[in-house]
Amino acid sequence: MANKITPNKTALDRVLEMKTLDEMMDILKEYGNSDGSYKKGTIVVVHNKMQKDYEYELAENPGENFASDFRPRYTPSQMLTEGVFGGKYCNDQILEFPASWYEDSRLSPEGNNTQVNRFKQESRTPLKGWQDEGWLNPIDPRGWFEWYMRYWLGRRVEDEFQGQSYDRYQINRWKSFARHFGQVKANCDANDMECRPRQRQALLQWSWPSYGLQKAWVDFSPPEKKEDEV
Repeated sequence: MANKITPNKTALDRVLEMKTLDEMMDILKEYGNSDGSYKKGTIVVVHNKMQKDYEYELAENPGENFASDFRPRYTPSQMLTEGVFGGKYCNDQILEFPASWYEDSRLSPEGNNTQVNRFKQESRTPLKGWQDEGWLNPIDPRGWFEWYMRYWLGRRVEDEFQGQSYDRYQINRWKSFARHFGQVKANCDANDMECRPRQRQALLQWSWPSYGLQKAWVDFSPPEKKEDEV
């Protein structure tokens, strides 16, 4: 029988009502999932404020066998640790993902907090904007980062969305951020955090290189974009 990760009812009720970071950490300490719980064949049951009783199976082990042209710079855990989306994104999903992703993360269950972000900049499109543009697939109602978290865990979705496989659609959206990386790289030293901070925050939130440890950018060659990609 396949391993199945299902949120504990008591824990779920506490997650949906939590208001503070201390409450979140207490829930994770008692009910959080270990990294070893996730492996190829595991079924993950989702129940949160935006999605009820959705299930997906991991077709790959976490962090393995990405599409050859999808080379994200940061893992979801690293992005959460750096500080993204005002610390508010996916807080009610802590029972879906490994507890380790949240242990050292910059989070704000109290509400969106720009100061939690790595570059202390608001750099996101409101969810309604994504909905109005038709960018959201119902299986990932929060958008690209939710897709990436699940893809990194090992979910794969070949069903068609916007004229191509859903995973390909999201990978192509990631690849389209090459222009922003090129602009920051051309105009800023890698570690000059005051140079284009809003654009750097956006790069981080799309798992593109946003800074370095020295003046020079590390070698990172964006994947080539094919003519039929959007």
